Amino acid sequence: MKHVKILPLASLVLAFNIICFALQAQNTFPSSGNVGIGVLSPSAKMDLYMAASASPQYGVLLHTGSFYTGANAANSYFLKMIDDGGPATKFIVQGDGSVGINTMPSTGYALSVNGSAIFTRAVVKLYSNWPDYVFKKNYPLTSLNHLADYIQKNEHLPGLPSASEMQQNGQVDLGQINVKLLEKIEELTLYMIELKKENNNVKHRLKALEQATRGK
Repeated sequence: MKHVKILPLASLVLAFNIICFALQAQNTFPSSGNVGIGVLSPSAKMDLYMAASASPQYGVLLHTGSFYTGANAANSYFLKMIDDGGPATKFIVQGDGSVGINTMPSTGYALSVNGSAIFTRAVVKLYSNWPDYVFKKNYPLTSLNHLADYIQKNEHLPGLPSASEMQQNGQVDLGQINVKLLEKIEELTLYMIELKKENNNVKHRLKALEQATRGK
């Protein structure tokens, strides 16, 4: 019968601690190459891994509130959050200052939002003239007859985009469309004033005709 050598208790405890440390040690800080935090085989210059079941859900805490990249900053990300590892980009700020919420930033726009937004107050900066020019004496107001012909032919108001144009364009400039809508309201006001004058003239003529009839 072979004898089994029993290690001292202190040696067993030390060996157990070494094994546990080896199993739990998942940080890699080499003198050169990729750095891993929470992962033994980093796949990037800095590879941070946090299990989805981890609590609390913290990854990197930056007390300065900012993160910068050097090379190619115009196309790099300051912050990018992915929805639980899925493909959908939830929030991204690019190096050129453009922001995307639930979408990548669209070219030429500072803010791109895919979804609904709620405001307590929204201000749209206008670069066009406010349409008080409609009330100028030399404003070329279209006659109602010409307006009726235009509507019958085109099925939309002059100066405003048609439904097909809106569908083709797929977007609307709120500042510009509000200016055009106010322009139409002011034109409508002028039409009402003219109709009121014509109505008063008809009333006066009817009244004069009634008086003349009674006098006979």
